Amino acid sequence: MPFGTDTPLPLTTQELATLQALRDAQELFRIPACAKSEAAPVCMLRHQVPAGLGVQEAIALAVEAPGQSEISRREEMMSEVWGILSGAVRALAFVAVFASLPAQAKTEFEVIDSEVWAEHVTLIPPIWIDSRQVLFLTGPDFKMKGLFRSLAIWNIQGKARIYRPNVVEYCFRDSVIVYKVIDTEDPRRIRGTWFAGKLEEEKPIRNDTEGDVARIRDPINCKIGNDEELTKAQSQKNRKIVALLEGHGYLDLGPVLGPESSRNTPVQLFLEGASRGIELPFGRYQMQHPREYYPFAKAYVFGNWGYGKQPTGDLTPTPRKDPRLAWVLSASGTVTEHVIPEGPWTGGPALLPYMTSKGLVFVNHGSTKRADGIYLLDEGTPRKLLAGHVSRVGVSRDGCMLALSSSPSQEQDRADAKNLRTLKVINLCRR
Repeated sequence: MPFGTDTPLPLTTQELATLQALRDAQELFRIPACAKSEAAPVCMLRHQVPAGLGVQEAIALAVEAPGQSEISRREEMMSEVWGILSGAVRALAFVAVFASLPAQAKTEFEVIDSEVWAEHVTLIPPIWIDSRQVLFLTGPDFKMKGLFRSLAIWNIQGKARIYRPNVVEYCFRDSVIVYKVIDTEDPRRIRGTWFAGKLEEEKPIRNDTEGDVARIRDPINCKIGNDEELTKAQSQKNRKIVALLEGHGYLDLGPVLGPESSRNTPVQLFLEGASRGIELPFGRYQMQHPREYYPFAKAYVFGNWGYGKQPTGDLTPTPRKDPRLAWVLSASGTVTEHVIPEGPWTGGPALLPYMTSKGLVFVNHGSTKRADGIYLLDEGTPRKLLAGHVSRVGVSRDGCMLALSSSPSQEQDRADAKNLRTLKVINLCRR
């Protein structure tokens, strides 16, 4: 796609995987060729493309993503300090540095490991079918094999099984599953056939063609569509629209085009049937789009990309020492702000928050290796539940269990058969 144009293009699976990996490392704004481009988000997307997205949603993520990471700067500083230290002074420094970080997690909650590999570069978390079964993407024979993926089901009291091979996208809501089976004759692995229905009863509902490739455009309601349908659904009279669960209304993020489209305009909630919106206490570029509704809490959770509190005006990256925010939006329109205090977990990219029956949990990776992992915000204090490089999290309908894909470290999250990432479950209601 020529830079500066608005024509959507489907992205290859390789492109999708590439940007997600690089986004994890917060390299988005380090591409010199893109730094001064008027179409910088588009430029960056052609170098690094987020998983599971088409160009338009990916551009939104690129614009909303945090600025340059503090990671390399911190590592360089530590390297310089380390080079100066020697002998006993170096030993004391080692103790001082690591004493300030949370201890390696020894969670008091039950953790169950499926011991099978699970995909992690998409924006689709593992999804709970019921209190014992989890849907997830894996590779053939539960091993990483290039770009080939399969939809699988894990009964946490037993073993995982492949449900349908060659699936790259899926959604599950109210006992109905929607997924796309890739056409194996398509060398780009983009076109496919969409199926929908109750488990074991799905039927084909749509076939992609060269000029009509659908994807999940509304992950909360499991609706699919091509880029033209996506654009129409998200734009009403030059407004950026984000759907909530059917019956709950929608979010209006502000203009799609014009000078105001690049500003952090306040987000407005339009409840079902309402003609006037409710202004929410955050701007369009502060929030991460909700991808899940939590029935046990009757609420949505919005994370903060790492920008300041100001709801309007130009964006100012949140200083590393400042706390991060998360907002819980009830179905009736009330908002509760949660503060994640400053610590080793706030030094990296945006924190990903999730609602549970025990309170908010959040995923951190990219600040320090020792701080990577998933945390429970316990009465305002983060407690590490599991260390390592953690993917997006699927929360059970009762809020008790977390399904996630994780590896001991980012280095062990290899792009080959030696990858140590596995699907796991943390039971917050059982110690």
